[in-house]
Amino acid sequence: MGIQKDDKRRLKAALLYVMQNIAYQKGDLYLTDDQLKKQAIDMLELSYPLTDVIEELVREEKLILDENRYYLKDSYEAEIALANKIKLLLSQDKDEYNPVDIEQSLNFIQIEKNITYTNVQREAITTALLEPLSIITGGPGTGKTTIIDGIIDAYLRLNNLKRDNPNISSKIALMA
Repeated sequence: MGIQKDDKRRLKAALLYVMQNIAYQKGDLYLTDDQLKKQAIDMLELSYPLTDVIEELVREEKLILDENRYYLKDSYEAEIALANKIKLLLSQDKDEYNPVDIEQSLNFIQIEKNITYTNVQREAITTALLEPLSIITGGPGTGKTTIIDGIIDAYLRLNNLKRDNPNISSKIALMA
């Protein structure tokens, strides 16, 4: 396209591309200075000092530098907002359910749905009911959906709520 290999626009675009694509493919929200430069140089097939170009992207607020880590602005702001939301959730009062009541609810749900929770699933459901924030992880087929359904069913049962009540069902929100 007639743009020189060392044109600043090309270098900036390469650096942003590295941040958007290569970093995301690995699941990273940030790259160190060395990682960013190496990935860009490998992609460009050009050995060029990138420090000035990176500093310009920081001045333009396209990259954020925090504790020797480079972030895309949107990723950085999203991470800060998420951290603040987690702090807020963790600062809230915990529900005070009796573990025996939770156990009884799970036993009833198992009978009602004709399923059997594993000990790990029971522990996950109980923890989710007792803590203000829970993260449920696992590969395909490990029972995450079963756990989430169990959390909802147990919560409804413990609070004498009906799932088919529109005032209740409209307030249930899950994120995967």
